[in-house]
Amino acid sequence: MTNDELRAADLRFIGGVLSAPIGLVLLGRLISGGLPSLLAHTVVLASAIAASALLARAKPELLPKSFRMGWALGLALSMPLAVWASHFVADAAHRRAAGRPYCVMVSDGVTHYRTPQNLLDFSPIRMWGKDGGRSAIQFHAALWVFGNGEPKPYNWSYFGREFRPVRSSSGLGRLCATDCLPATDFTTQLSWF
Repeated sequence: MTNDELRAADLRFIGGVLSAPIGLVLLGRLISGGLPSLLAHTVVLASAIAASALLARAKPELLPKSFRMGWALGLALSMPLAVWASHFVADAAHRRAAGRPYCVMVSDGVTHYRTPQNLLDFSPIRMWGKDGGRSAIQFHAALWVFGNGEPKPYNWSYFGREFRPVRSSSGLGRLCATDCLPATDFTTQLSWF
């Protein structure tokens, strides 16, 4: 193979690695809205495996082997990373609270926020704010830290990988007062499934 052919193969491999997690997250956003977390993750994983089986059978001229190998690697890494990300978000909430009572609500990406039932609810496959417009579901997750006076609202930033302070005019305060039960170990009480 020439250097140009090797570079092209490398780019196809990288494209495959990157497209697998992006595909999983997009698929999760499409199908997991009303499903319990474990079932949603199972459906997404089964769909990704089925897609991989179809990709494996694709003709080499339509889908090069280097892309298919990249897809397989990306898929193998994506689900463990999604599960790790769940723990990372829960831990970030616990650290932000710093021993004070707190609670977290996650977006279902469609209609409303809800209290997480388990750690998988914090997965990027499940936890997405609604895109576009002036939506009430503009945050992926909302955290309230209780202390002296009013609870302090924070929102999860995938880009910043942290809960960031939110202006009080966002409407999160009203949501918190009606739907959130604080505890000093809110996320540490959650099971994986």
